[in-house]
Order: sequence, then C-alpha cells, then structure tokens
Amino acid sequence: MTLQTPDPIPSDAQVEQQPVAGARRGLLFSINVVFIAQIAIYGLAFCLRVVLARGLGDEGLGTYSLFFVAVLVAGAIANVGVGLGNIYFLNKGAYSYDELLSGSIFVLGASSLVAWAFLVAYGIILEPDLFVSGRSYWLYAVALPSVVGYVLLTSFLHGSSRFGALSGVAVAQGLIGVAVVGVLYVLDELDVFSALAGWVASFLLADIVALFLVGFKRIDVRRALHPRWAVLRDQIRYGAQGQVANLAQLFNYRLDQFLV
Repeated sequence: MTLQTPDPIPSDAQVEQQPVAGARRGLLFSINVVFIAQIAIYGLAFCLRVVLARGLGDEGLGTYSLFFVAVLVAGAIANVGVGLGNIYFLNKGAYSYDELLSGSIFVLGASSLVAWAFLVAYGIILEPDLFVSGRSYWLYAVALPSVVGYVLLTSFLHGSSRFGALSGVAVAQGLIGVAVVGVLYVLDELDVFSALAGWVASFLLADIVALFLVGFKRIDVRRALHPRWAVLRDQIRYGAQGQVANLAQLFNYRLDQFLV
C-alpha cells in the first residue's frame, strides 16, 4: 500500500482566491464610501444654497456666486494641472511620493505669491473691486491658496487610492461651510462678507485635515524650495493636458454666472 500525497491544486487555488476576494471587497467598500460621500456632498451643497438664498437674497447670492466661480477658475489655472499629474504618477510609480509632494508645495507657494502680488497691484492701480469690493476683495488672498492647496493635497489621497480619506475631507469641507453659514443665519449676522469668509474657512480647515492625512512630517521645506525640476516639469506637462479639459468643462457649466 502506497501513500499518495494530496493534490496541491485545490489548496493553491484557495490561496490565490483569497487576495482576489479581498481586493473585490476593498473595491466594493471604496465604491460604497464614495457613493455615500457624493450623496452627502450634494445634500450639503443644497442646504448651503438654501440658507444663502434666504439670508443673502438674489443680489447677495449672485455676488457670492461670482466670487465662488472666480476663485474656482483662478485656482484651476494656478495649480497648472499638478494635481492631475500627482494622481497619474502616484499610480504609475514613476516618481516617489515625497518628490511629487515637494513639487506640489512649490507650486502652492509660487501661485500664492503671484496671486498676492496681482491683488495688491490691482487694488492700488485700479481699486479693490473685482466682482466683490471692500474687505470682501481681500478674501481672494486667502481663498485662492486654500483652494489650490485643497486640490493639490487631495490629489495625493486620490493617487494613493485612499478614497475613504478623500471622501472624508470633501464631506468635512461641506459640513464646515454649512455649519458656519447656518450659525451666522440663526444669529442674523449673515452677509456677503461673512458668507464668503465662511466658505474660505471651510477650505482652510479641510486643507488642515488633508495635510494631516497626507502627513505633516513628509513636507521637507528645503526640497519644496528646490524641487526636482525634471519631476515638476513632468507633473505640469502631463497634468496641464487634463486641466485644459477641466477648465473647458468648468466654463461650460459656470460661464453664465459671469454673463447674467
């Protein structure tokens, strides 16, 4: 009587199926998280719109919308597509996380300096009046860097397939915006300036959350001041192509607000 060794195929097949099943469960979980987050984001945006319409009226809401769209367009131009480049190269694995982060911080700093110089020059040569006037005009100085920072930081969460964290940052931004505006409305203190300040604050706080998730310790100031130019050039060269399409879509959806 001879002993037969068991057929290894069934056990091997089971081992191979476990990672596949785990990957499928992870994918389904990510899809569900993103889907639920999208529902929450649209719901929060609707609530914010209702409160703003009631608190600001037609004229105030129109002014708010002009500022909002102007910042989105300027932010889309100012990040020069680096956010999309980050997503691509993180998935491709061509460059390290820290190299891409250094280039992104450099772009954030450079675009902020350019924006501040433009705002000061515009305010001195003409007057502080660009869709909004007075103290609301100077909110651009905080709004643009906060939006650019949001796009760049969340691109690392997207590129690393951290969809739960990405959705959490987006929902947090919406919650903060609704909470601030809602409190101001209840206190009867809601005007265009405070509404815009609340919107800007929501992005600033979302940036802090995103930076915490990306990793404060990963930021190297020395490397951010002197990034690898070849890497940054590739980030811009690849990302700018997709950013042109995003800008075209943004203008298609939002241009009417400038014309009305």
